[in-house]
Amino acid sequence: MSLLEPDRIQRRYAELVELGHSRLPALAPRHTDHNAHDPGITLMELLAAVAEAQLYSAGRIRRDERDAYAALFGVRPHGARPARGLLWPDRSRPDAPANTFRASTVIDADADVHLRDNPTLQFRPRCPTLWAPGALRRLALRSAAGAWKEFTALNERGVGFLPFGEAAGTHDVLVMTFETLAQSGLFPTDGALPANTCWAIGVRVDGSPASDDNDDDSDSPAKASPLSAVLVTDRGRRSLPIVEDTTAGMLRTGHLLLDLAGVDGSPARFSVEWRAPQGLARAARVLRLEPNVLPIVQRIGIRDELPRATGQPGFTHQLEVPGLCFEPGLEPVEITSRDGADTRAWRRCKDLAKQGPADPAFELDAANGMVRFGNGINGMRPAAGLQLSAAYAVSDGDDGNVARNRWWTVTGIEGLFGSNLDAVAGGADPSDRAAMRHTARQRFEDDRALVSADDIRQAAERLPLLGVARSWMAAIGIAQTQTGTLRLVAMRTRDADANAEPADPPETPRWLGAIRRALAPRLPLGTRLVVIAPRYRGFAVQAKVAVIPGADPTAVCGDVRAALVERLRLVPQRVSDAVRATGVPVTLRDVTAWMLRVEGVADVASLALIVDGRPVDTVAVAADGLPRLDLDATRIEPHRPTSGVRP
Repeated sequence: MSLLEPDRIQRRYAELVELGHSRLPALAPRHTDHNAHDPGITLMELLAAVAEAQLYSAGRIRRDERDAYAALFGVRPHGARPARGLLWPDRSRPDAPANTFRASTVIDADADVHLRDNPTLQFRPRCPTLWAPGALRRLALRSAAGAWKEFTALNERGVGFLPFGEAAGTHDVLVMTFETLAQSGLFPTDGALPANTCWAIGVRVDGSPASDDNDDDSDSPAKASPLSAVLVTDRGRRSLPIVEDTTAGMLRTGHLLLDLAGVDGSPARFSVEWRAPQGLARAARVLRLEPNVLPIVQRIGIRDELPRATGQPGFTHQLEVPGLCFEPGLEPVEITSRDGADTRAWRRCKDLAKQGPADPAFELDAANGMVRFGNGINGMRPAAGLQLSAAYAVSDGDDGNVARNRWWTVTGIEGLFGSNLDAVAGGADPSDRAAMRHTARQRFEDDRALVSADDIRQAAERLPLLGVARSWMAAIGIAQTQTGTLRLVAMRTRDADANAEPADPPETPRWLGAIRRALAPRLPLGTRLVVIAPRYRGFAVQAKVAVIPGADPTAVCGDVRAALVERLRLVPQRVSDAVRATGVPVTLRDVTAWMLRVEGVADVASLALIVDGRPVDTVAVAADGLPRLDLDATRIEPHRPTSGVRP
């Protein structure tokens, strides 16, 4: 039995009980009976006994027990993890393959992909990938109301746009029209596609890391995409299965893999209509959408490594290529044996000592790449001369990560294929126990149950992709009190390029529901969470300001508008930004003081706060509400006094 740290904690039962007694006056001042007969004291003594037993066992826990506890947090041993990335075709050079090739081809899954200046670091396509040279002829949004909005020029320049509009509703359609340069159309000349061949569409979004930083490091199928795709040709319409979506509905940088196996003919010009059948929790903001990208992974498959058994008990085989690559729950090595026409699969086990003489099993030392077979008593002994076959994958782990904007070559594509606009990342060395303990502790801290109001608020603001900029727990009145119900007020991030509040509050019911669904599994049993939007009170400002002599009236009025935006900011754009407190009204006195602090303002000649078309002295807001400045309706004008006639 290996000892972890048996003497790390010296506290015993008596010390724990004494510690509990010392905390009672501060934690429970109304609890005054500290005698042994009191039920509260009995409960405290029971907890002290349990704590002492747990402390004792924690210092003497076995390795397999530690692995089991780590698995409760989803932390399990893994091999080297491959780096992943996305190669974008190069269109800047006239001699680039994307501009010169006139034939579609399939990039095989075993094709060699490497850096121009480092051919030893080998990558592979994520799957057999159709590469059809051509260009986007149109990218446009057809809104639910039937209006069109063009994105083609914005996409070419890399300027951010909303592919599904601000609403990202169920009836908004993104139309992508593509025209190939190949005479044979979309498919190769023979028209045949190997099994599992996909067409890759790259998505690069504004302000989001590549999708490889999520937990999608395994080869298991990706989560179902919130998008759907329909191919439109002169022959009609056909639904295209989305095999993989690492963009979460174009919300982050990644790729979409489309299965074209059922497409009739080989269209040279066609459209793909993208929809979100259930809508998106928030509007996507895309910098670039490009067909014919190439998803790559730094993993090399080794097949048919053919050792011959020696017939010795406990025969071992050292895997020839180091860097064993596997994910938790997946088999690192597959071993088969062939004896004439008979093929037998051998299974991996944790302990050969528990196997019988006829069990075809083997042990694997993943760290050293060593395979050990049975001795004929504990596990079957491979016969002398038996032909074995090992299949596994290897990766360079952390060494496979590559900085962005590097040039790449691909087997079968002459010349430089393109570059990785974002870093090729995600590569990691095999896990060790120190790293597993660190990960488990971090997950315990980050993924624990949400008990306090601060827990819920912080968890909401850390949710990925949803963009929760600000949140707080709403005060519940007597008439609204419900046992076990918590009300979280959440606010969405605003466009960093816009100074004014959006025309409509961005906190949609779909977005609020997504927050609730993400947080609900972490709440204590019996607790109900309701996520609501703030109660906004819209208003406008109409004012005339006197400008000091020599100042530019237009510039001063612009500075006044900027000061109002800054004072009434609802969500932070930067960490240092101050935001408007909830429940605080806006008064004429406040606005006057803000304006007088602007450089160049001599006096406020007139001022009115407009709510629902009527002037008011105070913009009142609810306890959990916020004032919302309508900048379009706000008028700040320079005061130009007219010269009067002396009576």
